Amino acid sequence: MSISADPKTHDLFVSHASEDKDGFVRPLVAALERLGFNIWYDETTLIPGMSLSGEIDRGLSESKFGVVVLSPAFFEKSWPKHELAGLRARQMDGQNIIIPIWHGLSRAEILKHSPPLADMLAFNSDDGIDHIVERLEPILNPDINSIWLLNCAREVGAKINQVEPIGSEFDYWPNGGLRNIYNRVINFITYPQFIKKYGKRIWISGPHDDRGLNLRCSNDFGHYDPEFVNWLYNNVESILNKPSFVKLTKYVFDLSLGRLSALYYASYEFLRLNPAIAESLRSRFANRLDNNELEPSHYYELAWASGDEYEGGIPEMMRRLSEAFDGNMAASAVYFWVRRIEDGTAPLFAKIVGLLVQRYGLRHWLNNSIWDLSGLSAEYGGSFPDWQKFNKLLEQHMDALIDPRPTVTVSVKFRHLIPK
Repeated sequence: MSISADPKTHDLFVSHASEDKDGFVRPLVAALERLGFNIWYDETTLIPGMSLSGEIDRGLSESKFGVVVLSPAFFEKSWPKHELAGLRARQMDGQNIIIPIWHGLSRAEILKHSPPLADMLAFNSDDGIDHIVERLEPILNPDINSIWLLNCAREVGAKINQVEPIGSEFDYWPNGGLRNIYNRVINFITYPQFIKKYGKRIWISGPHDDRGLNLRCSNDFGHYDPEFVNWLYNNVESILNKPSFVKLTKYVFDLSLGRLSALYYASYEFLRLNPAIAESLRSRFANRLDNNELEPSHYYELAWASGDEYEGGIPEMMRRLSEAFDGNMAASAVYFWVRRIEDGTAPLFAKIVGLLVQRYGLRHWLNNSIWDLSGLSAEYGGSFPDWQKFNKLLEQHMDALIDPRPTVTVSVKFRHLIPK
């Protein structure tokens, strides 16, 4: 089960005596936060003016687990005992949430203070913070897939800007599309390693296998397994729920993935709101598959689409996308969605894009010319909606994604993109 399924706000509540902060508690919290966990810790959670008892009670109720640092000072203080009582109340309801850490006390000494606590399996601070954190991580995040994916994502987010691409003679970094990013990511985890770690199938059908991706097949493409895309969504949500991870990767995201996410968001919305255009491109794509003509060049020619070859509003759509982004990137994004329409996973991948929009925020992209769609009209096939109304709804939608408590009413047709 992915931790993203748990509605609790904090991964861990840390109950301790202030005397133990410097030598143990503060370094422990820092190590857990570096891993991306959301910790309720008084120094980082409480601010002047808050009700101390109210915020502690809220933290206790909104945390998945509670670490209790049992020390001589702990049993001399009233607030730690109050916190322990709150955790015990939840434990009595059948929730195994208390994680004791013995700090400067033996089992015999804890037995004098609390026989139930002495009888629980516990960590010992003498084993060191690294050992405790390594043992805590699978408890806080029971999905082992999420653990290795989080670790990999953390390394990629911190170092992808420092490596060279593998298997590509062209490097457009920090621009470029998904292929450009893939050629850098495989510095950290290769495709066969990812397949082995995931342990299930990624593709229902297509030219790819466990050894690698066949990106030059002229009559087939990879059809994603919806179960994999759902797994990916759940884990991306879990990772992006960690503020420390978002903070760590914000620079790289803004450098490359922010622009790319905006492009994929915009191109998806174009196609979703214009089913006639989407079907025209899908039909064209399917014909090329049937005729063994699926060459890389068909992506590039879309970037310079003209009315002589493409019907309806496709040329104008590509003109607008190419004005705001690189033409080849835009064509690649459009055909990504065409393939996802063909294999039925477009709405699932759109949710992942929505997560990126929500967690990182794309407000600065609203000033981009891509959003100025009001010039599109019936002269391009009559299939376009009211773009002025669309622009307004889109801006409201972006506000709703950025603000967890939106003050605007979002059109129902956008709600499937807003992560639950």
